[in-house]
Amino acid sequence: MRLHRMTLLNFGGVREQTIDFGPNVTVVAGPNEVGKSSFQAALRLLFHYPDNSSAASVRGFVPTDQDGAGPEVDLEAQAGACQFVYRKRWRHKPKTELVIRTPKPPNFTVRDAHNRAQKILQEAEDYSMFDAKQLMQLAPLAQADLENSFSLSQALDKAAGGSDPSAENDSLYEAVIQSYERYWTLKTGRETGELSRVRESAQAVATMLSGFELQLADLAGHVEAVASGERDLQRKEDLILRLERQLRDRQADVETVSRLEKELAELRTCEARASLANAQAKNAQDERRRLLDSEAEAEVQLRQLEEQMASAQRTAAALQAAAEHDRASFESATGACDRAVEERGVAEQMVDYLKSRTAHAALENRICLVEWLTRLGAEGAALLERFGVEKGGLCAS
Repeated sequence: MRLHRMTLLNFGGVREQTIDFGPNVTVVAGPNEVGKSSFQAALRLLFHYPDNSSAASVRGFVPTDQDGAGPEVDLEAQAGACQFVYRKRWRHKPKTELVIRTPKPPNFTVRDAHNRAQKILQEAEDYSMFDAKQLMQLAPLAQADLENSFSLSQALDKAAGGSDPSAENDSLYEAVIQSYERYWTLKTGRETGELSRVRESAQAVATMLSGFELQLADLAGHVEAVASGERDLQRKEDLILRLERQLRDRQADVETVSRLEKELAELRTCEARASLANAQAKNAQDERRRLLDSEAEAEVQLRQLEEQMASAQRTAAALQAAAEHDRASFESATGACDRAVEERGVAEQMVDYLKSRTAHAALENRICLVEWLTRLGAEGAALLERFGVEKGGLCAS
């Protein structure tokens, strides 16, 4: 089998890479971890595992940095007389296509394409030798399973002298003689009836061939049209693949834009919150300044009130001292008043006593006067009448 072109898409660490193989030996060189061994692994997976396989060998090449993407291989090769294009994608939207360019049988898809590709490989090359010639990078060297390799067995038998060339030559001579006697006699060289029938058949075939050539010429135009259509279809398929890759890139861009829009909305929300916080902070600062001004005015008023309070305290102290003095004076006056009241009572009693003594003394004096006048006789009576006093009334008085 000869490889012409091989493309990997989302295959392990390879995003997209194509190798065009030359007519002779193609050497793939590069630093580690760039995907050299991925092409060898892709060739093995392409012919060994169908697109719906869940084997670990397939899962190991599913890209981890891309969601919804599966490993994909596109191979253009030739095996014997068959030139074909073999495409396969695993895991995500699995797909298998086999386009046979020469000869021109129908194309195959899905499992039929996988089975047909394996059959083409087995017809053109020993399958065991195909596996034996592959050495994976970093894999330990082990003995290849060459027990069923027909090509290797035939070469080893020939090198060891296991077959007899003379016997094979005798068999070939006998076959040639039998074929000659079928159309000519061995002794005279005359034609046999079989040769006549063959010639007649050949003429009939030639006639048919002429008709076929006409049909073939007509068919060649159709074939060319179909080939042109297939080339156009191939270009369209390649365009579809590119558009699908571009679509995936655009979808990734859309997701990125959506994510950025969400982040922008969040930033705008944060900006609005920050503006609100700044406004609140400014209002709080203005309120703080107003409170500081009010506090300064309150301090001035407080100092004034403290001064007024100190003055009031001094006035209150003076008033308290005056009140204490007045209280003492009042208590002294109250005591004096009480003593005056007591003395007044005593004086009133004394006055009453003196009044009674005076009245009694006056009465005694008048009695004495009456008695004196009485002793005077007529002269005394005249004095009594002069003063308008009767004896009885005087005594009564």
